[in-house]
Amino acid sequence: MAPLILALSPQVRLVDYTFDNTSPCTMWILSGRPDLEMSLKEDYYDDTELAEEDEEALKEYELGRRETCANYGLPHLEEVRIRHADCTDSHTPIDDLEPVLLHPNLKTLRLLGIGWLSSPISSFKFPNEPCNLETLDLKECLFDHSSLKNILTRCKKLKWLCMETADARRHDMHIDEEEWDIDLSKIGDVLRRLGHNLEYFSLQTIEYDNWGFCNGRLGSLCNLKALRHLKVILNNFTGRVRDSWETDLEQEIPLAEALPPMIETLHLHWDEEYYSHVEYKRFCDNINGAVFKLLMAADSFPNLRKISMERHGGERQNGESEWDKSVDGWQVEVTKEHLWQRYSSSGCMRTLIYLTKTS
Repeated sequence: MAPLILALSPQVRLVDYTFDNTSPCTMWILSGRPDLEMSLKEDYYDDTELAEEDEEALKEYELGRRETCANYGLPHLEEVRIRHADCTDSHTPIDDLEPVLLHPNLKTLRLLGIGWLSSPISSFKFPNEPCNLETLDLKECLFDHSSLKNILTRCKKLKWLCMETADARRHDMHIDEEEWDIDLSKIGDVLRRLGHNLEYFSLQTIEYDNWGFCNGRLGSLCNLKALRHLKVILNNFTGRVRDSWETDLEQEIPLAEALPPMIETLHLHWDEEYYSHVEYKRFCDNINGAVFKLLMAADSFPNLRKISMERHGGERQNGESEWDKSVDGWQVEVTKEHLWQRYSSSGCMRTLIYLTKTS
């Protein structure tokens, strides 16, 4: 019924849709591009036997176009949310959703369980058509540096980008293991080259890390002058603290040398490892030390007002504090919050440390 509902709802502003590939007209209607409609229909659906409701939707849509051109193409559509039909397994390739990227007025796109890798990118029918998205949210998705390059190249107006990896459940037989290979250094290179309009960037790789291994680190993002809000795993960002015997590992970059000058908020995701007490304490102390050094250089970041750190998988013992340092002008709050609910998981309690500027 989705195509028919859309065809009869020209004033719709938000569409929340589960993609199962049984109603191909839905994506066509969501394109909002009358100048490309025949090409879209021919390229995507001429070889597809449409269901009766799809045929009816097309008739209603064409009728609406002839009778009231002002409503044709869902002109008021601002946000679309699409999830893969199976909430826990496999994924939908992004080229199946390409028409949505073409809607001229769409500002926000939220995707769950989508594969945005090089193979579906190469299958785009309209790779040079502009995309006017300002917000893109990828949850449990397959992506790498080529995905980011495609997104930032095509979405020139993008300001808000959240990227969260899928895990092995969504990796299927149609994808070679080599095709989904996350190299953080290459992602960092793409950000430095193409991410100058981003105001918000979040990268979370814990699900991929539970299956594969992220190579490299993002490195310094200090040239991203527009970036105000950053969420990332510290080791993914600045590199892991090097032990004395790891002479082949790059030395970590101080946060004060890696953050952009106009940064306002920084959130450090936990890396989802499970540690013994000794390991947990060491990892927490490393993160605390990196953040403390940043606070000592806070004068270089006049807009920095909040830093948060997420922890899970260990406990402090013998009265140890999650944050035992005092910094003038900053207050600390330690809380427990229930986070990371998924379709396949009820989530768990996490420790959150909030450092907030008071003066």
